[in-house]
Amino acid sequence: MKKFQKKIDVATTTGWSDFQDWATAVDPTVSPALYDFGEDAFTEEPAEVAKELRKALVSDPPPAPVASVAKGLLAVLDGSASDGVLVISDDTSDVETGDDDGSPPQP
Repeated sequence: MKKFQKKIDVATTTGWSDFQDWATAVDPTVSPALYDFGEDAFTEEPAEVAKELRKALVSDPPPAPVASVAKGLLAVLDGSASDGVLVISDDTSDVETGDDDGSPPQP
């Protein structure tokens, strides 16, 4: 079981945007966890996202750049805790203040 305590680069901004477009084009009744992950860039069901992502790669193959992002996500998700949380971030949000401009926390 992997536990990640650090940042892992999985996509460029454009790559992530293209992945989100593809993931939210799937039928949400067939792949609800993948669809929600595409919408929110967040999941409390990483194992379900991985399962649905694998199926969607076969049933609705994306363009090569999106497939590359998907495979990078699967590399992170493989072996991760099924009860973990996966958050995709552009690293500009400050956790302490919630600011989205990347500025340092204010005292």
